[in-house]
Parts: sequence; C-alpha cells; structure tokens
Amino acid sequence: MSDCLFARLNETTGNPVKTQVLQHKLRSAESCRQSGNLSGACRIYEDVLRRDPKSIQAWLLLGLTHYQLRDKQAAERSFRAAIRLQPANSLARTQLATVLLEMERPEEAEVQCRKALCNAPADARIERLLSIALRMRGQLTDALEVATRAAEKAPEDSSILTQLGHVQASLGRFDEAHTTLLKSRVLNPANPETHLRLCSVEGKLG
Repeated sequence: MSDCLFARLNETTGNPVKTQVLQHKLRSAESCRQSGNLSGACRIYEDVLRRDPKSIQAWLLLGLTHYQLRDKQAAERSFRAAIRLQPANSLARTQLATVLLEMERPEEAEVQCRKALCNAPADARIERLLSIALRMRGQLTDALEVATRAAEKAPEDSSILTQLGHVQASLGRFDEAHTTLLKSRVLNPANPETHLRLCSVEGKLG
C-alpha cells in the first residue's frame, strides 16, 4: 500500500469547526506517519474517531497505518468499519481484500473484490487482486481471464503483468509467461517478484 493512498483520502464532516479541528489532527497524524512514528499516528486517528466515529477518512487511514505496522487483524477491523459506514467505498473494499489475501483468506478477498468492482468496474488494480484470489483458490482459468482483462485495461502496469505471467505459468503456458514477464521487467526493473517469477519460468524453459 503506497503513500499515494493516503493522499487520495479527502473527506469533510458537516460541522465546519469540527472539520477544521479534525483535519488539523489528521495532518498531525500524517506528519507522525511520514517521520516513521506509526504508533503515534494510530493514536491520533483513534482520538479522531472518538470525536467522530463516522469519519470514513480516519477509519481508512487507521487501517492503512495498522497495515504498515503489520497488524493485519487491526487493519481488517478498521477497513470493515469504513465499509459499514459506506458500503460502496471501493477503496476500503480493495484494501480489505489486500489484507485478506495476505492472511490467506482468498474466498473472502474474492467477495470484497467483486463488490468493489461493482462500484469501480474500470479499475484494473481490483481485477489484479481478484485474479490473485482466484489463483489462490485454484481457479486458474478464471484467474487468467481476469488477469488478461486487467492487462488490457492497464498495459503499462508492471504488477498486473507480473500477475498475468504468474497465472500463465501456473497453467503451464511458459512461453507466454516468459514474454509477459519480460514486458513487466522492462516496465519496472526493480520489482523483485517479477525477477522471481521470471527465473522460475526460465528454469522451466531450460
């Protein structure tokens, strides 16, 4: 989860004075986060939520910060709280799906991805996560279809191409996987996952 996610979160409450106070606290939390004081940022987000428990922004930021702290259970709780407040929030569902995948709960992650796609059908990043969930469940043909569709929408996204290459290799389509992963490496030479997948495929090709 990158820093750009924090920048995307921007909401206000109905009370201008309350909004000003809470936004000041959120800026303080962001300063803590950027300086590496993640626990301090969490405490500020929790204080904001005591004052305004319906702040979707604070729930999402708290979840993202818990995720950075590798506290996946706390991150899950925060993202679910945001979803309860705003079921159509595709960002909350996407971040929850990411956490669920890392907790090896692909069935639940698939549900969140499909719901997120209902509200953001053009988002190839969500389809990438859905493809991962399907692959983890052994549904390789479906995973390939979704990953291919995502790559068509975002052909310059290295992470999507790496996922497509992984699924192609899982289906034994090593020549296709090799071509896809080479494209991914050109787009992002520093991606360690791409190098790992590429080495594995080249080993299969001999």
